[in-house]
Amino acid sequence: MADFKFNQFKGTRLTTVILISIGLSLFLWGRYKLNGAEEFTMKAEILCNVSDPEKFTAFTCYTNTTEEVNMVELTVLCTKMDRDLIRPDDFALMLDFSSETQQNVIPALELKPSMARYMGPQDFKGKFNVVDIEPKRLKAVIDTISDRSLPVIVDIKGEPGDGYAVSATNITPSFVTVKGPGELLSKMTGVMTESLSVEGVKKNLDTFCSVVVPEKIETHTRNVRVKLEISHAPKIVAMEKIAVEHFGTPQGNCEATFSPATVDITMEVPVDDIEAFDPKEVKAFVDISNLAPSEYTLPVKVLPVKAGRVKDIEPKEIKVSIVKPVRPAKPEKPPKA
Repeated sequence: MADFKFNQFKGTRLTTVILISIGLSLFLWGRYKLNGAEEFTMKAEILCNVSDPEKFTAFTCYTNTTEEVNMVELTVLCTKMDRDLIRPDDFALMLDFSSETQQNVIPALELKPSMARYMGPQDFKGKFNVVDIEPKRLKAVIDTISDRSLPVIVDIKGEPGDGYAVSATNITPSFVTVKGPGELLSKMTGVMTESLSVEGVKKNLDTFCSVVVPEKIETHTRNVRVKLEISHAPKIVAMEKIAVEHFGTPQGNCEATFSPATVDITMEVPVDDIEAFDPKEVKAFVDISNLAPSEYTLPVKVLPVKAGRVKDIEPKEIKVSIVKPVRPAKPEKPPKA
């Protein structure tokens, strides 16, 4: 009798377990039907790992251009319910260049879904599966970090008041040291400041301007002091058909001819010096010292004058012909009678 009751208890317990298992299976099947797996696409940032961030940097670009690429598109597989758990920055594409110890270019780096890393809450880590990535390949550039001293260039905007001009610019410091990828630094000719407006200004300016550097470029100099001297704009004096003279003599007392023989000169004369300016003092010349007989194209120069400076010369170069002098023929002696 006791064995019968025990077996009956075991049978009831087994039946309960089976029913619970069936119920759980039905629940999971129903959940799957309601929240079946689906694919969706999302953007992911590209993160590059280098051996020494103080000495190296890396970036990616399209294989057929130099346009830098910072994001890729991932195709992610998960359930409909888990789809709402993903955040825009939960995935990143991790590229490992830690074995690179010098400048290098990988022309076609193959991108694989396994390179994508889940960066979100660890509780959700197994809920998402990256199945595809676009583009399939990128060009990777590993560059060295270097520094360089570059001149500061003030970004002046606008025009001073009527009759005034910027006559002098003083920047302190005039050079700054910048640090960044060597290839990028090699293309830089200077460091710009933020825009400084002189629109309508009729007096000197003394101010501080922020230094503006491109992305990936660093500098410890954040601001520079800029002094602009605003003075009366110089008078423009245009002189036409100034005869070109020569300086020096060619070889063997050769002769020189110029084409054209005259030039037009434009001078800038300070307002305070306009009365002292004498157009007759403006002389144009070319240097023909010790030139051998031949054809030359030489720059036209202007002798310094007491007041004013040369703004323009037109044309800036002329053709010069150096030829041997023609000796007159000896007269024939009359025949003896």
